[in-house]
Amino acid sequence: MLTTFGVKSIAVALIFIIGRWAAMLVEKPVHKMTERSKADLAIIGFTCGLVQTALLVSQCFAAVSLTAFPAIGKN
Repeated sequence: MLTTFGVKSIAVALIFIIGRWAAMLVEKPVHKMTERSKADLAIIGFTCGLVQTALLVSQCFAAVSLTAFPAIGKN
């Protein structure tokens, strides 16, 4: 049981690290694209923040589904 918990903990940590890295990789082209379209700075910041937040929320869902805690959906 402790081994399973350790493996799942490491997997969750890797999901968060890789997810943050991927969010930054996706945010850079979005920032450049909105800059090239001569959008307002507020729109650029909002769009980049929205993209990064959406990716981080999806990574949280992936981490929670990976751990499959007994309290969530299992009777």
